[in-house]
Amino acid sequence: MSQLSYSNDLARGRAGLIADTGPRRVESYLNGGVTAIQFGRGVARGTDAETQVENIYQENGTITFSADLVAADVVSISINGVAITSTTYGGDHATTMAAIEAKIEALTGVSSSVSGARVISVSRPATDGADLVIVATIVNGGAGTATIALAYTTDQLFAGISLGEQGEDGEFVQYTEVPVMTQGVVWGECVTGQTPAVDGTVYVVSTGANRGKFSTVNDTTTEAVSAAVFKSAAIVTEGLTLAKIEINKP
Repeated sequence: MSQLSYSNDLARGRAGLIADTGPRRVESYLNGGVTAIQFGRGVARGTDAETQVENIYQENGTITFSADLVAADVVSISINGVAITSTTYGGDHATTMAAIEAKIEALTGVSSSVSGARVISVSRPATDGADLVIVATIVNGGAGTATIALAYTTDQLFAGISLGEQGEDGEFVQYTEVPVMTQGVVWGECVTGQTPAVDGTVYVVSTGANRGKFSTVNDTTTEAVSAAVFKSAAIVTEGLTLAKIEINKP
């Protein structure tokens, strides 16, 4: 007589899978961005905050000079691959900073301002589907010593965590419906190698290939998620690093 057999080698969790039977709130949005949203990742409010979500991007940047510009200094900058003409020191530090900023502001789709004596702030729409990327160099002339530091942030509003859907291939393409958990416990996709602790702080990656994944690390690539905590250690299943995340967004 033959016997039926079965396997209990089932995945303990999947990215975007609801992880408990407690209270939950799930809201429905459209993916209003130009790139696909992956299951189990953090998403931001879209252009229409009431109806759309999109991936998270770093759309703001600062260009900070370590010292005042001086005679014969030459500054070269490009924004997302578009270069402005080099700016040579002219008259005084403030005048030269204003000249650099004016050239940046003239680029299509870019806004800028001199936000400090040695700081220029730059922003571009996150709806372009790419991070703001600034390349800035300085050739010191005469007695010049200034160097340049770059930093990035996002002003996007965190919307919640995208849920998975049965029978789908792991992502929501543009203009498809995205179920977003704003209250409850969900298996969130983490950056490979993460070791979250229960009730530990949750950060979401806002740039690069890991955008939308969750992390325990507070650095220049992440943003804190104030309404969420980790509720389990990490597991690796189906090639992804997952952890339970409890979210309770107002």
